[in-house]
Formats: sequence, C-alpha cells, structure tokens
Amino acid sequence: MQQRGELVGLVHSCIGQEAIPVGVTIHLQKGDGWNCARGHIQSNITLGMDLQGMFSEFLGKKSGYCKGKGGKVHLCMKEIGNMGFRGIQGGFFPLTTGVALAHKYLKRKNVAVCFFGDGASNQGTFFESLNMASLYKLPIVFACANNQWSISTPLSDQMLIENIADRASAFSLPGMVVDGNDIEAVYEAAGEAIERARRGEGPTLLEFKTYRMRGHQEADLQKYRTQEEVEKWREKDPLKRYTEKCLKMKVITEPEIEKLKAQFQKEIDEALEFARKAPYPDVEELTTDVYWNEPTDLCKSAYKHTN
Repeated sequence: MQQRGELVGLVHSCIGQEAIPVGVTIHLQKGDGWNCARGHIQSNITLGMDLQGMFSEFLGKKSGYCKGKGGKVHLCMKEIGNMGFRGIQGGFFPLTTGVALAHKYLKRKNVAVCFFGDGASNQGTFFESLNMASLYKLPIVFACANNQWSISTPLSDQMLIENIADRASAFSLPGMVVDGNDIEAVYEAAGEAIERARRGEGPTLLEFKTYRMRGHQEADLQKYRTQEEVEKWREKDPLKRYTEKCLKMKVITEPEIEKLKAQFQKEIDEALEFARKAPYPDVEELTTDVYWNEPTDLCKSAYKHTN
C-alpha cells in the first residue's frame, strides 16, 4: 500500500518480531497502559482493536481511531490502554513510568508496559525511569525488543555489554534475557513479570532477543547488512517456528492453517475496502484534539489531597 502511494507516512514492519507484542500484551487487562513500538499493530489486534477503524486511521479517514490524525505510526486507543508512539526515541520511558506511578498512587491493581528497542536503551530517560521505578517499586515492565539494529547501527557499535538486561542489576531489579522468537518463552516471561508488578513487587526489565527482518522503514535499502545474515534469522522466524511446532504436536493441520489464512485475509480485505470508502475529516477538524482541555483523574485526585 505504501509503495503504491496509498498509505502516507512511515511503515515500520514488525515481520520477524511478532511474538513479542502478542506474547506480552495478551496478559494485559482493562486499565493497564502501554506504549506503541514497532509491534503496535499486533498488540492492538491482540487486545481487540477493530480492523476497520485501524485501516481507516492508516488512510487518514474520519472513521479512524484518532479521526485520521494519527496515521499508522501514532495510532492510539484509550480503551485498550494504547498510549500511542512518540517520535523522540526514549520519550516513552518517563510517560509509561508516570502511568505506573499513577496506578500506585491511586491504589489500582493495574500495570504499565514500556515497549522499546535496543537503541532507545542508551537514552538517559531509560536509566532515569528504571531508577525511579525501582526506587518506588512501580508496577511496570520494561520490554526491550533487541532486534540487533538501531536503524543502520549494529548493537556492537552502541554498547560493550552483551545483554541489555544486565543493566537491571544497577537498579536492584530483575533482568531477564528471553528468546524473542519463541512465543511461549515470551508469554511465560512476560506473564511472570506482569503478575509480579500487579502484586506490588516492582518493575522488571525483559530483553527479548530477536531480529528485524525488514529495514528500519520500508524505504530502507539495507546496504549495511548482508542478505546471508537476514536469511539465517529467517529460519528462526517466530511464526514459522510456532506453526511447525503446532503441526508436529498435531494441534492443527495444514488444511486448517490454510482455512485460517483465508479467513484472516478476508477480514483484512473487507476492512481495507471499508477504509477506502470512508470520508476524510472535515477541514474544520484540523485544529481540534490538539490540547487536552480537561484535568485528568490523577490531577483531580492530587488536587483533592492537597486541599
């Protein structure tokens, strides 16, 4: 769609990393908060976002979840806890930490999940947020998708340590390295960390080792890496691995897989057709939804306590 010029804006593919958004967000409940990252499409689908509204947003249509103003990159949805994405790398660390602080301050049993990549872990906000989350035992899980490349910079050129999760020890919180291409491993590690946060035992840093199969964005020519490296990781693709495992365990059959694929493709085609026919927002909508005009629940609560 982007190559045809039908979809305006950047497309950051999550191909090869789908196990992380699915395996983590499947544990989230109503009232939990999380930020968009490379896998926000999968997270949204997992939590029940309607494809018609999603595609409408991608095409800048009025029927989109952000009235066509967010597009693919800045898609968000309050009802499922999706806080959206920030163009500034590392900008989401203090935001999700703030959500976790609000949960604890208001005595909610909710958690926050901060999705980010290996490159963002070198931002100062990462260390500040881990320190604050650890100090106050905030209910947050930091979920790093280490896909080996920060745009065109390899991990070895960014840091001397082998594991980003090793940084957790500096803040006296658990750090765990997980196979990010194994959806069951992601599911188990994320479930344990999220439940730990719900129990009031504080934050966890999870590092999911994975690989970015496509470029940083679809216009990326990827001259900085070899095709042999990409093909090596393609064999570890989480969809391929889990499908083969399910077939071996006789949980599903090849005909059932093909039937599901056809069903999913039909849902996608119908949603896309709806979005194509949907109207664009009126020009008068351009300056609306720019500022938040009402005090948040946290602000109201803080005002009540101080007066």
